[in-house]
Amino acid sequence: MNDAVILDDKDKKLYIEYLYCVEDYYTMTFKVQSSKFRGESNFCISKQELVKIVEYLNVANKELKGNVQIGDSDSDSYINITVKNTGKLMIDGKIGGSFEDNYIKFKYESDQTIISNLINFFKYEINV
Repeated sequence: MNDAVILDDKDKKLYIEYLYCVEDYYTMTFKVQSSKFRGESNFCISKQELVKIVEYLNVANKELKGNVQIGDSDSDSYINITVKNTGKLMIDGKIGGSFEDNYIKFKYESDQTIISNLINFFKYEINV
């Protein structure tokens, strides 16, 4: 399967790959690079939660403000997106659970194109 590019800027990268769906729970791999460090983790998210995430992303994209969290239902991995009034976007998170040997915490500053990329991925790649 192909990775969907959410962010690809020099030493800041975020990709998502859809893996499968079982009983309305979607599993996808989030891949992150921050400087020289890289990590990836599978996220399991219910269809109900994904619908809410897309709704929140649409509002944040329209109003250029808001906060959206994408969390894995099987661990404490997360991606948090905060849109400031100016349209600047902060994205931070933790890939890999605290119980694992390795995980990566990251924080990026970007623009609202990330929101459109996430909406397109969730709506068109995995049909939420």
